[in-house]
Amino acid sequence: MKKILSLLILLGALSMLTTIDLHAQAYWINKDTIYEPVFTTVSFYPTTDRLGYPIIRLRSGERLSLEFDDMTGGFKELLYTVTHCDANWMPSRLEKVEYIDGFEEERLRDFEYSIATFDEYTHYRLKWPNENMDVRVSGNYLLHVYMDNDEQTPILTRRFVVTENTFKVLATLKRTTDVRKLNTHQEFDVLVNQKDTRVVNALNEVNITILQNGRWDNAIYNLAPQSVRGEDMYFDYLDRIVFPGGKQFRYLDLRSVMFKTERVQEIQTFEDGIDIIVREDVNRRNQKYLNYPDANGRFVVGNQDRMQLDPETTSQYVLAHFTLDQRYLPDRDIYLMGLLSDWRIQPRFKMEYNPKTEKYEGAVMLKQGYYDYKYVTTEDGYTFDHSYIEGNWGETENDYIVIVYWRPFGERFDRVAVVKTFNSLDW
Repeated sequence: MKKILSLLILLGALSMLTTIDLHAQAYWINKDTIYEPVFTTVSFYPTTDRLGYPIIRLRSGERLSLEFDDMTGGFKELLYTVTHCDANWMPSRLEKVEYIDGFEEERLRDFEYSIATFDEYTHYRLKWPNENMDVRVSGNYLLHVYMDNDEQTPILTRRFVVTENTFKVLATLKRTTDVRKLNTHQEFDVLVNQKDTRVVNALNEVNITILQNGRWDNAIYNLAPQSVRGEDMYFDYLDRIVFPGGKQFRYLDLRSVMFKTERVQEIQTFEDGIDIIVREDVNRRNQKYLNYPDANGRFVVGNQDRMQLDPETTSQYVLAHFTLDQRYLPDRDIYLMGLLSDWRIQPRFKMEYNPKTEKYEGAVMLKQGYYDYKYVTTEDGYTFDHSYIEGNWGETENDYIVIVYWRPFGERFDRVAVVKTFNSLDW
């Protein structure tokens, strides 16, 4: 177990050395990204809702919490800043002084060392906005955390949205236009009411983006109103606002390393760490839909073994062993997917086929907590599909987020007029 962690740290150090030139040119990726693998278990959520999405209202007093671990331990001088973006997540034309209220960059001052854990790590926290930094305007934002050195080496990037409350939104679930998707997909119409706000040319000034379960990788972008009647803007496209239903996420409860939870088959404790053997998974594509509570792909750190202490600094990192009973796929690779992987294909979440057992196997270092996940397949190592292993069902419970962007004539940035979150079971 220690060998695996040491290898992870070594790869992270090598990564820093080989990417400095790019970072010196302010090389950032405009999506949720961890640049150095020694930084892990990144959580970004509204302070009052650990499983919520990183969305707050402008000047409302609402705050976001960022938490992550540095597996090399010790203390590092880390800085953070925010960048305003347009509706497509490209840096906007605004200067920082136009959208930041306070300091343009700040030190990340809140950190603690792990307590009585096999692997020593440093836990960092940030609550934002704060007395040192806030924003003046709504919109899409990127939070950047980076090393305080000559190269300002990037550590991580996180997307978030700051919204006004200018418009109203109503979404209506409907039968899919394409009858072939009737039992597998979810389609809905959106109505946006501009209330008392004067929108001169809604067809050119307003557009919406729709997310499923907080995912940006499969979001539907830049939909203009189909029609406008009075104060109402109608987004009633046929077979356009459609998402695969998926199925409820698989789950794994790692909050205890002393007692086995439902999906833990075995706990192996060694001198230098803990291995968790997860109960075997199977292909669910042709299984009937089963409804049960899930976290829609998210995770939360938790520790039931030390309930009186802070789980962020007392939780162990365990090596979780996954097994998928799936025949060999010569033209596809299989990965674990969810917020735990930032909804991206990442090498450490790859499942390898074992010809002796005729099953796919993988081992991932995870912090104690509760995790949702799915298995996905990929042919190109970038795009992925969950339907081959998980299947789709039109009645699956999913969250949907509608973001309404408004750029009035002559304005230099995309305002976020309103954000509304719905659940497929609301209709």
